[in-house]
Amino acid sequence: MIANFEVEDIIYIKKDNLLYDIHNEYNFIRFDFNDEHGNVSLYWKSVSSNSILKIEHKNIKYYLFNKSFINAKPAKEDSKTISSITFYSSLDRKTNDHITDQKKPSEEDDIIYYFENEDFIRVGCKEIFFEEKK
Repeated sequence: MIANFEVEDIIYIKKDNLLYDIHNEYNFIRFDFNDEHGNVSLYWKSVSSNSILKIEHKNIKYYLFNKSFINAKPAKEDSKTISSITFYSSLDRKTNDHITDQKKPSEEDDIIYYFENEDFIRVGCKEIFFEEKK
């Protein structure tokens, strides 16, 4: 997996020397799945501004959303809050609750997004891109 960002202390995304506090400053608002192009995009909105964060996963090899994400919109407050973001080996896809403090992914890693309500999104892809939209 190639990523244009790093994960710091399991709750921050770092890009271009800027830290984005995904746990405290942003709420998860939705995901878009484009089966035709093999892409999944996740979106967060700032709690204090109009800023939107987007993480796009390209060339999907694997994905797993647990059941509360089937409707594509989190309903409860704790389902909007990230508890951690972690890269984890794609060789162990039976384990979805292991957290590693790893800044950059290795070539065969997946990325796992854990939420306060214990839901998760796991994606294995070739490329992952982070951007802020204001």
